[in-house]
Amino acid sequence: MNLTHLRLDSVLGPVAGAHFERDLEQIRERVLEDKLPPQNGFTLIPQNGEADPAFNTYTHRMAEFIGLAKVISDYADDLPMVDVTGREYTYKIKTFGCAYQYSRKEMMQASRGLNISEKKPRAARRAIEQKFNQIMWYGDPSSGLFGLLNFPYIPRYVVTVAFNGTANPEDILAEMNAIINAPGQLTDTVAEPNFVGLAPEDYDYVKSTPLGSGSDTTILQHFLNTNPGVQVESVRELRAAGPSGGNVITVYRRTEDSVCHKLAEPFTQLEPQRRNMAVVTNCVASSGGVVSDYPLEMVIAEMPA
Repeated sequence: MNLTHLRLDSVLGPVAGAHFERDLEQIRERVLEDKLPPQNGFTLIPQNGEADPAFNTYTHRMAEFIGLAKVISDYADDLPMVDVTGREYTYKIKTFGCAYQYSRKEMMQASRGLNISEKKPRAARRAIEQKFNQIMWYGDPSSGLFGLLNFPYIPRYVVTVAFNGTANPEDILAEMNAIINAPGQLTDTVAEPNFVGLAPEDYDYVKSTPLGSGSDTTILQHFLNTNPGVQVESVRELRAAGPSGGNVITVYRRTEDSVCHKLAEPFTQLEPQRRNMAVVTNCVASSGGVVSDYPLEMVIAEMPA
């Protein structure tokens, strides 16, 4: 990075300007390399970087498999044709931004051996990642972006019992099994969801509640034992996320072709600019929201409010 175009010498002098340039460059690199605690959306929803941030929209196709196999003879020449088709939809790409700045006094302190604060660029990165986490779960209606919980083509399921002491453990287990099997029943195919997200209090209840009197097996343990390959996690964003204020359960296959966030542009720090007596760094990132190739193989279950 070269800050000579900022003409810092006229404000700080050549020595102080050089110190600040060195410190700022190191901070910018460290902030990008930092392994910050990830937001849930970045870990539980696959990220896809194919959307081009240079454009305002992108096209996505929701796939549908056509055709079934049949019994054939050894010399069959009439095998049924199969194909993949689907509808194309156009979705928006939106850019979000924030900025941080250092004052003349902070730049002068860098020349005295005091490191400039790394909290400001970290706050900028955190602000954008928190915003994208909200988009991944709830969308951004004002920007026309969908999130997992409001993507319009995902089937809804109404849970009839609360995951607490008001229901029998056996009834809760039966409801969980019905939810995980719902995608296959809805599509009449062997849909294979491998992830179940529960609000924290619902997760804690099924994790700690025995299936029956005197049983050493909890509701969650029995569910996992009978549904191999399925992962169940506590997701705070599902608390009170239903249309009536109830908690929500998400069921999907945690792969990019099932559901993904179109991360068109990750957190990016633009070149710093001199602004009066400060140096400002603008930060941007672009999102196309959440999309799914196979939304019918997912389920969003709404808990009693």
